[in-house]
Amino acid sequence: MPIHPIVRLVATLPLAAALLSAGPVNSPPMLGINLSGAEFGNEWPGTFGRTYTYPGAADLDYYKARGLELIRLPFRWERIQPILEEPLAPEELARMDAFLDAAETRGMRVVLDMHNYARYHLHGKSRIIGSPELPRSAFRDVWERLAAHLKDRDCIWAYGIMNEPHSLGEFTWLESAQSAIDGIRKHDTRHAVLVPGEFFSGAHRWLQASAHLIKIKDPANNLIFEAHQYFDRDHSGKYRGDYKDEGARPDAGVERTRDFLAWCRSNQVRGFIGEYGVPDNDPRWLVVLDRTLSRMKAAGISGTYWSGGPWWGNYTLAAGPRSLHDEAPQMAVLAKYAEGPGTRHWPAFVWHGDADPRRSRRPAVVPYQSKGAFLFADAESDTAAFAGATGLFLNYTIPEGGHGGVSLDLEGEGAALARNFALGHELTFHASGTSGSSLGLLLVTAKGVKSAPVSLADFTSLDRNWREVRIPLTRFLTPAFNGADRIARLIIEGRPSDGRAYTVEIDELMVKSPQAPPIVTLEIAGGDRSRFPLRTAFEVTVSAKGADGGPVDFVEFILNGERVALSRDAPHTARITPPVAGTYRLAAIAYDRHGNPARSPVKTLTLTP
Repeated sequence: MPIHPIVRLVATLPLAAALLSAGPVNSPPMLGINLSGAEFGNEWPGTFGRTYTYPGAADLDYYKARGLELIRLPFRWERIQPILEEPLAPEELARMDAFLDAAETRGMRVVLDMHNYARYHLHGKSRIIGSPELPRSAFRDVWERLAAHLKDRDCIWAYGIMNEPHSLGEFTWLESAQSAIDGIRKHDTRHAVLVPGEFFSGAHRWLQASAHLIKIKDPANNLIFEAHQYFDRDHSGKYRGDYKDEGARPDAGVERTRDFLAWCRSNQVRGFIGEYGVPDNDPRWLVVLDRTLSRMKAAGISGTYWSGGPWWGNYTLAAGPRSLHDEAPQMAVLAKYAEGPGTRHWPAFVWHGDADPRRSRRPAVVPYQSKGAFLFADAESDTAAFAGATGLFLNYTIPEGGHGGVSLDLEGEGAALARNFALGHELTFHASGTSGSSLGLLLVTAKGVKSAPVSLADFTSLDRNWREVRIPLTRFLTPAFNGADRIARLIIEGRPSDGRAYTVEIDELMVKSPQAPPIVTLEIAGGDRSRFPLRTAFEVTVSAKGADGGPVDFVEFILNGERVALSRDAPHTARITPPVAGTYRLAAIAYDRHGNPARSPVKTLTLTP
């Protein structure tokens, strides 16, 4: 793998017809990923940050960097609407809005996936849509409210009205799906609606379980039919056995999706495979994934891999970065088929902080000292917390010629930080201490090679006030320590060695890129007015520069959520001709050399016949 993905840039891209009126109808197929977290937990509504979470900007940045720009966001009905047929929960809606804002800033598209299996937990029991306790009017109501709130969002790719309906008995899914569509269309005729199949939406059972869904009506003529498919023996995605035990073969995915793709083709409807995934423990599964994606691409079918998100830990299907900063094996295959331009973003690595243990692992903190020195270390001190609950507290007295400190040791072979070094990242933390205290810092590879020592005194003087410290990784480089090898430990020594007693507190210790966003403005030639005749060609110019004043990597031109042009070199210009009458929202998104985005203010254009 290269240090960062090759950025595939072109001067202009074809404009999808009827962008405003038909949403993604004519958009090219997109490859993306599920971002889990908001559907987690078995408590209703549960506790945010403990039983469930929402993915954030860092998750979006990673997949944008790899070219995966379509995000399926699973969420729970019980949380967005705790009381049936009552207003949506403001706090939960704000979390969803914050995620959509972040996606919009990055030019990414979102499928909102109600992850409820055609059920709702009511008074301690799971009720099926259509039953007396959970009438279809309630299902229509929640989607009517969501559509009213979200109808003007450009980042919405489709409404995923329900995840994997199954075992519904007499309460047939077709009528329930129709009720949700009718509710959505009361407010929103622009965005597509995803209609999931029955029997867990299995593509392999589509003809038997879901072919009748073709009878569903949509006044906006903007439906997409959604199937899911896993490749283990029982199609569940649990992969209880190994490759051989599961009866797998290279074309398992091609074979299991064949009927669904043929049904879409023969009925001239669009299809979407919202979940598929393979374990990371056998390279033969990657062949299955590769061939499945190749077939989907040839058929013009969009899809989202299961899964990414901040809380997966060591889940074998997860496609996010591993705890020691390795990339998941599945990502090499997914990036091969990704359609986005990619960026140079690479995730931060947490050395020490209140990171959730499901996402990253804490290092072992090993104190050491020479004879005559004193050092006390508390790795989980509540008094040393700048953010979160705990931090690292050091109390030390170092005589002249002595030494004392702590070693933050990572398990196994250490962390893969080569990309962080290559992309100009920084070692950052917040620190405070008694007057005169300081630190010495040293990185050590898994092979025992030491970096150049760095003195904190070169960057700041400590006192009782918290301050952010940013040390370029380049300061650690030597001819022998080039940043390419895995890093096993970070050594922090107390200074100075003058026999006096000092204390230092450290929190949020991590390796990350500079994160100041670029500056971007958009101008339209002769665009002081907002109404124009149809077939007007707009000459658009974008001024963009990084926070450091340097050039940006590229600029995307976004019209109603669609990327219609892309420019790598200044001056960043595009000629855009919207194809039909209607109202359009035009914006530009600039990415700097660290992969940080910024979006220009939106220009509204109305084209009249």
